[in-house]
Amino acid sequence: MTTPPAPDPSRWLQIKATFDAVVDLPTAQRDPPLMAAGLDAADLNELRSLLAHHDQASGTQPFMGGSAASQFAQNEAQTAAQLGQRLGAWEIVRPVGVGGMGEVFEARRADGSYEGRAAVKLLKRGMDSTAVLRRFAQERQALARLSHPHIARLLDAGASEQGLPYFVLEFVEGQPIDVAVRGLTLEARLNLFLQLADAVAHAHRNLLVHRDLKPGNVLVNTEGQVKLLDFGIAKALDPLDGNEGNTTLGGQRPYTPNYASPEQVRGEPVSTATDIYSLGVLLYQMLTGTRPTGRNATTPAEAARCVLEDQPTKPSRLTADEAVDPQWLSTRKKLEGDLDNILLKALVKQASDRYVSVDALASDIKAYLDGRPVSARAASSAYVLTKFVQRNRATVTAAGAAVLALVLGLCGTAWQAHRAGQALDSASARLTQTRSIARDLVMRYADTVMYLPGGMKLQTDMLTDTVAHLDKLGVDAAADPAFAGDVARPMRVW
Repeated sequence: MTTPPAPDPSRWLQIKATFDAVVDLPTAQRDPPLMAAGLDAADLNELRSLLAHHDQASGTQPFMGGSAASQFAQNEAQTAAQLGQRLGAWEIVRPVGVGGMGEVFEARRADGSYEGRAAVKLLKRGMDSTAVLRRFAQERQALARLSHPHIARLLDAGASEQGLPYFVLEFVEGQPIDVAVRGLTLEARLNLFLQLADAVAHAHRNLLVHRDLKPGNVLVNTEGQVKLLDFGIAKALDPLDGNEGNTTLGGQRPYTPNYASPEQVRGEPVSTATDIYSLGVLLYQMLTGTRPTGRNATTPAEAARCVLEDQPTKPSRLTADEAVDPQWLSTRKKLEGDLDNILLKALVKQASDRYVSVDALASDIKAYLDGRPVSARAASSAYVLTKFVQRNRATVTAAGAAVLALVLGLCGTAWQAHRAGQALDSASARLTQTRSIARDLVMRYADTVMYLPGGMKLQTDMLTDTVAHLDKLGVDAAADPAFAGDVARPMRVW
């Protein structure tokens, strides 16, 4: 199907002015100013389709989630006639979800070639305006360019008997990612986020910016696999704009205020950094249970203002009342430092100061999980050393124990040597004293003994014993000249 041409510029200015005048009004109050705008039927239909899509994008209902079935029940009477309708090889089974420009149904393969289950997105009746047809065709073309395990696959496309375009996707049965992470560990949440980041990076490599990353468009199936949905407002990157293909062309840009980037809110050209900001919002919500800004906003306009003006709260500084995650008290400490810095870098207001790519953001998440330094934090020597110790705790502990044992061994040896030296000094002192006593005994008192009763015999015995001992000491005296002199002196005398 050929993509419809863009509206005439003068018509578009009138449509846009009327859109801006009524967009913040309740739906029930829009008709009088719309009818008074003087638009022709085609332009009025165009404007209504844009307002409907804006209302859908401003909400949080998922593109294909289990909770959407209950929301869609209100419109069951309107869609009952479509049940059983054949769309090519597929037959509609039940309604699953509804959006601004399309309705989503579960369908089964009905041509008998194989048993299959799919999700069919069919353009709403009455929504076939120029802008919506163009956007619907762009979504189909975007999906046709993508082939990734974490992006819902495009299976088929065509037009109904009424001429309404449709496309067929793999059916995803699961929960929005912010619901699916409840009860999971911090590490498990980060690994789910890495699946999403890989899917978005794949879209960027195919020159597509999703522009509507929010929990309802990211489901986690029963196997724990992330599936990225709804490229309804995805935008092709312009490879010829002088910015390395990273910026989209101008034009009307629907967005979801709670998850939109500041440049989306301001209506500026968007780039891959736009999705990086939205990924930061999603990760913040996955880890804390709440959004970084606009937590108390009650209208799309207020949420958009918060995106522009409010600075994100550092996640580890949230109170228990602000962070509604039931595991907050146990995970809060883990957010301090690296994860704080990663999230705040992804959520910087200025697009050029965010991560340069989704891969760079994912690399920091992987570095955190591996215990390595992250780029979002200054690489000081103390920080790098701390991460090394944490990452190699067992090795560092063993090495520390070995070094401690070596130090203790050296200290013990030194102490023993010191004690041995002390013992040697003590023995030397005792020997000196002994030698002095022996010298005095032999040289000074030997003659005196002979004048005592029996002294002659006592002197003879003493001298005989002394000579015998001196003969034995003479063998070892050669190593000590002073001692040798002491030994020789009495020998010469006698």
